Amino acid sequence: NNPPYNVGAFRFELTFSPHHPLAPPCATLRTSIYHPGVDPDGHVCQPLTSAQHWVPTTRATQVLQDLLLLLDSPDPQRVLRHDLAQELQEQPEVFWRRAEEHTRRYAERRP
Repeated sequence: NNPPYNVGAFRFELTFSPHHPLAPPCATLRTSIYHPGVDPDGHVCQPLTSAQHWVPTTRATQVLQDLLLLLDSPDPQRVLRHDLAQELQEQPEVFWRRAEEHTRRYAERRP
């Protein structure tokens, strides 16, 4: 919903283990994104779904809301790409410009 990511749509996959809800689901972004909390393979830094933080009563909607919050507002505590986190902290105008360019190039058109 927020710039620069709102200029495109992102496809992700939420995979549930056969042991769900005892095991957390795994969220993977299938659309390339310029974001410190998502690695180049689409893995998302989402503590909510980590084994040490997972609570079996967590609902899929909570996982999706947490994912959207992470994507809308990069958090310096939830980082998989330290180079982008450093760029965001030291040169925010460069980071946001590159993120918008990347989104325009790789994201899908919004419906």
